[in-house]
Amino acid sequence: MPINMKQIEPPKQNTNSSSGTEKKLIKNLRILTSDKLAGPNASPNTGTVRVVHGDLLVTGNRVTELVLGGSTHDADSVIDGKGFLAIPGLINCHTHAPMGFFRGLGHGRTNMIEEFLFPAEKSLTAELLEPLSWSYLVTSLRAGVTCIADHYYMIHGVGQALERLGMRGFIGETIADLGGAFPGWESWTKARDAVESWNFSSLVRPVIAPHAADTVSSKMLREAAQFARKNSLTLHMHLSQTKGELQRVRIQDGMTPVQKAFACEALWDRTLAVHMVSAREADFAELRTSGATAVICPTSQIIYEHLAPLEHVAASGVHWATATDCAASNDGADVLADCKLLGLMARDRKINSDTFEPKNLLASVTTTPARALGMSGQLGVIQAGSLADIVFLRDDLSMRPAFDDLRNLIYSAGSSGVEHVMIDGHWRLWRRELCGVDEQQLSGEFESAVSEIMRRTGLNQ
Repeated sequence: MPINMKQIEPPKQNTNSSSGTEKKLIKNLRILTSDKLAGPNASPNTGTVRVVHGDLLVTGNRVTELVLGGSTHDADSVIDGKGFLAIPGLINCHTHAPMGFFRGLGHGRTNMIEEFLFPAEKSLTAELLEPLSWSYLVTSLRAGVTCIADHYYMIHGVGQALERLGMRGFIGETIADLGGAFPGWESWTKARDAVESWNFSSLVRPVIAPHAADTVSSKMLREAAQFARKNSLTLHMHLSQTKGELQRVRIQDGMTPVQKAFACEALWDRTLAVHMVSAREADFAELRTSGATAVICPTSQIIYEHLAPLEHVAASGVHWATATDCAASNDGADVLADCKLLGLMARDRKINSDTFEPKNLLASVTTTPARALGMSGQLGVIQAGSLADIVFLRDDLSMRPAFDDLRNLIYSAGSSGVEHVMIDGHWRLWRRELCGVDEQQLSGEFESAVSEIMRRTGLNQ
C-alpha cells in the first residue's frame, strides 16, 4: 500500500538508489512543468509554464517520466502525493553560507564590506567553516533551496557541509590581490589548486570566484577567466557592488567595473555578475551582449546600500537571477521571499514591462541560474531526464483559488508551504525535518563555532 506524503515517518532510503536502479513513483500530484516537458522524449525547450495533474517516476537520481492521467509503472516505493504541489528545486545563486555568524549584525553600518566584514573575516580558520555553514544551509533547505552557488574563503568546509546534508552546490574559493580579508596572489594559486585536485561527489562542483572588480587586479581577473573558460567552469563574482567599487575601479583602471570585467574576458554566458548596484545603463547593455547573468539580491542590496537599477535590467533584456546573499545583509535564506520583494519593488518603481512577472521571478531561481551554471535541462526543471531535485509544497488554501498558480506561489504561499525536499533522488527533508542528519548535533556544532568566532572578533561585545 502506498505511503502518504502527509504521514510522519519518512520513506526508507533504498540503497539501490546509489546505483541508479531504485524507482520511486509519486502519484496524484499537481506538478509545475511546461507544455513541452511531459513524457520520455521531452524537448529541452521550456515551453509555457503551467501546473498539471500527474505522477512522477524517479529512477535513481533522475526523473524518468512525468505521467499525465495516471500511471501503471512498477516501482520500489509508491507514494501518494495528493494535496501537494511539486516544483523544481530552487537555486540560490549567490550565497556566503558560513557568514551565518553575522546574522543581525550588519544593520545600520556604513561601508559594511570594507570596515566590518573584511576585518572580522580575518579571524576565520578552516576548521570553523563547516559548522558555521549549518545555520544558512538548513534554513535554505527548509525554504526549498536544493542548490547554492557559494563564494567564500576556505571553501572546502562549505563543500563538506553540503555533502553531509546531501545538498547540491557550486562553490568557489574567493580570490583577490588588491583587497579583501586575505589578499594576495596566493589566493588564486590556492583556488586553482583546489579545482585541479577536486575530490567531492557530483553534488558539489567548483566555480571560479574573483571577489570584485576593485579587489582583483586585471592580471588576476584575466587569468582566472581564461582558466574558467578553458575548464568550462562558471565565473562567479561581485560586480558594481557599491558606489565605492565604481569609484575605486575608475581611479585604478579608468573604466567601470563592468567594462573592466569585459576587457578581462570575464563576461560570457557562464558568468554570474552579482549585484550591479552601481552599474549604468551602458553597463547593462554590455552585460546583455556578453550573455552574462546579472544577479539581483534585493533584501541584501537595500540593507547595505540600495537596490540595483531595475529599470535598466528591464530595458536591457539582460539575463537576470534572484538570490539572497549572506546573513550579514539578509537575515534569512528564503529566495522566494526575495522574489516577492523584487516583484513588489519593480511595481513600486513603476516598471511597465512583464520583466518581473511571476513566471520570470520563478525562472530567476530555477532555469536562469541553471543556465549560468552549465546545467540547463538538468536543474531548475521537472522533466524526463532532469536531475531529481524536487520540492513538495502543501497544496492548501494558500494556493486557492487557483486562478494563477505562479502568482499564488510567489505572492501568497511562498516557501512557508515547503514540506518535503528531494535532492538527487534522495529525501533530504521530510515534513520539514532533516533526513539522515541529527539537527541537534548540527546546532551544537554551529553554536560552538559561533562562540569561538565571536571570541576572536569581539563582535558580540
